[in-house]
Amino acid sequence: MSIEQEARKAIEATYTATMHVLVETLEKDAESPFYEPVIVQEIQDVPCRFSRGERPKIVSSDVVASGDYSPIIYFSPGTVIPPGSTLTVTDENGYTYNVKQTGAIFTNYMTHWEMPVKLEVNA
Repeated sequence: MSIEQEARKAIEATYTATMHVLVETLEKDAESPFYEPVIVQEIQDVPCRFSRGERPKIVSSDVVASGDYSPIIYFSPGTVIPPGSTLTVTDENGYTYNVKQTGAIFTNYMTHWEMPVKLEVNA
């Protein structure tokens, strides 16, 4: 086994979450001239690690100071996730997070890929 394969195996051992990838496509409604967004489930049960990547930006106001963070998903190379996809990530404690891919995969290493996402909060 090569050193890259051993490193990849060690990193994949830290993947304690799974993600489901949903891709939104537009389909024409047969009864109207408009296109309707349709969610198509494309990839299921992808092992990953969900991390809250810290950013140094601190916002302060008269009432409270708050920090800004950018969640990052780490997963194995080869999984294709189209830009704009919606992901549902379930961590090792059973908590589920809905996130939106913010762009292309951020970093492509031989051992893993890193993808920044935006946390969607349903209030």
